[in-house]
Amino acid sequence: MQWQSFWDSYETSVHESTTLRNVQKFNYLKSLLHDEALKTVTGFALTHANYEKAISLLQERYGQSHVIRQKYMQALVDIPAPKYTISSMKNYYDEIEIHIRGLESLGQSEDTYGAFLVPIIMNKLPGEIRRNLARQYRSTDLQLNELRRGIFDELYIMDAGKTSEQLEHPTATAAFLTNTNYSNRNRGDITVGTIQHNAEEPDTVLHSQSTDRVLLKTAINPVSAEHEILDAKILFDEGAQRSFITEELAEKLKLKPTGTESVNLSGFGDNANSTKIRHLSTGLVYLITTEGKLPIRVLIVPEIAVPMRTYVRQAAKLTYLSGIELAHPVTADENFEISILIGADYFWSIVQNDIIRGEGPTAVQSKIGYLLSGTLHSHNSDTDGYKRA
Repeated sequence: MQWQSFWDSYETSVHESTTLRNVQKFNYLKSLLHDEALKTVTGFALTHANYEKAISLLQERYGQSHVIRQKYMQALVDIPAPKYTISSMKNYYDEIEIHIRGLESLGQSEDTYGAFLVPIIMNKLPGEIRRNLARQYRSTDLQLNELRRGIFDELYIMDAGKTSEQLEHPTATAAFLTNTNYSNRNRGDITVGTIQHNAEEPDTVLHSQSTDRVLLKTAINPVSAEHEILDAKILFDEGAQRSFITEELAEKLKLKPTGTESVNLSGFGDNANSTKIRHLSTGLVYLITTEGKLPIRVLIVPEIAVPMRTYVRQAAKLTYLSGIELAHPVTADENFEISILIGADYFWSIVQNDIIRGEGPTAVQSKIGYLLSGTLHSHNSDTDGYKRA
């Protein structure tokens, strides 16, 4: 059932790429497969011809539309009956929607299977939900689209009915999150940066008299969810206790929330009284590394930070950094809009031992390439020496 969504994303991002060789594509493919699908191509050497054979074999095994349709229908029938709780009903509704969207992606109309599914879904609903639907539509003979909308409305009502007492004692998890707005307004050689909780609440203005630039550990690297793979702009911050993803990237990845978590968020300069409790959805994404897929549990937030500037292009010219693979590829674009923040919960699962130091930023080895951080001095030239730690 995951094949079509996976293939549509993979075909666009990797398979049809004109900049990747087939051997590189094969490497990406193997890193994204697991369980039975991975076993299907295990044993093929990483060669141009074998990549084409592997694709054909996977298409033959998983790409047959009539088999996929049968699997979706059976999955809809097999969804366990929900309990009359918000979490159970949400999970049930989400499962229904996932499988119906899968059928729609195969060109199947509700008209072809709706009459079969409605009584199955209706019979699994809690009695209170069935009574409310009958009251709303004045009938139990509903169309599938009416039933889906009715369940969605019931979830909205159930959620709105939660009292403040239910949220009075959330499970608190400390997390440090700052949004940094670099507004480069010329005041001589002063750079003004505003550290914010959000765009409406500026807290502290920092002034710097130096023309030196500071690099943070940033990267551009593929990440995947259940059905999609996309390049993400990543900030590594071991000062943050948790990892985050923006709603925009989560939506593009079609990331399915795995739950909700109550989190204490505090920013730079906050005191105990200004710490805020946020109720955030959680999800699971996979960072594509040289050693395979690394699962990362993330909290979904509207925004991590406003766009920042990076200076990787200038740093990459330093002699002591030549010849190493950077996690943040050199591009002409110096604007960097963070879509994932990886905190201390996964930082050391990715960072490795090799460190390269010089008169400038330090390079730290990781499973996705070397991460740069530190000061890029205004007098740095391409003749700087280096030492390796």
